[in-house]
Amino acid sequence: MSSSLRRACANAAARETLEARYEAAARLLDARARMAARGLSPVTAAIEGAHAIVEWAHYPEADARDAAGRARYYYHAHPPNERIAGEHGHFHVFLEPGADGDAAAPTHIVGVAMNAGGAPIGLFTTNRWVTGESWREAAAIECALGDFAVASNRDDIDRWIAAMIHLYRVEIGALLRARDRAVAAMRSEAPNDDVLEDRSVRILSEAPVDLVADIHAIELALERMEPR
Repeated sequence: MSSSLRRACANAAARETLEARYEAAARLLDARARMAARGLSPVTAAIEGAHAIVEWAHYPEADARDAAGRARYYYHAHPPNERIAGEHGHFHVFLEPGADGDAAAPTHIVGVAMNAGGAPIGLFTTNRWVTGESWREAAAIECALGDFAVASNRDDIDRWIAAMIHLYRVEIGALLRARDRAVAAMRSEAPNDDVLEDRSVRILSEAPVDLVADIHAIELALERMEPR
């Protein structure tokens, strides 16, 4: 393959990724606007009108589960001393185990930290013990993200969650790979320990999120790309 063709292919792939992320941003903002029209945000929609959130409780109680068995999520809050700056609580988002698999528990994709105003402020991955997940390597999770969807009975927040996964798919992939590197380092230091059950390690990787700035960056990147 010539260098010019390689550049053209790389440019086309990069544009396709950026366009997919921009479309996801549009879906996310549309879902947010639909919630706002009812006086809700992703946080208040998640806690279903509760006046005070109960620490550690899942919202909804039995989790929001995709009708087709693809994914699930819930919202909850830790005590204030276990939250990042500005955090109200966070979503945990999972892939359900495959119908032909042996796993009984879902696989954690990412946590989405939220502020009290209903805006995402961070993404993070967790050690296995935190959610009791069925552990999968980063590559296996990343392969499933392109088709990620969730449809419970909470339409707008379902769409918002799915759009977040697609908008931040690149960052989530990087966090999952960083998670695996962190686990590998822990295993190297303690080869006889079950490091995935180490209660002293809760967060394995994390990154801040600024939704407005991130969408603007995607817009600028698309404007600067070579035309098709």
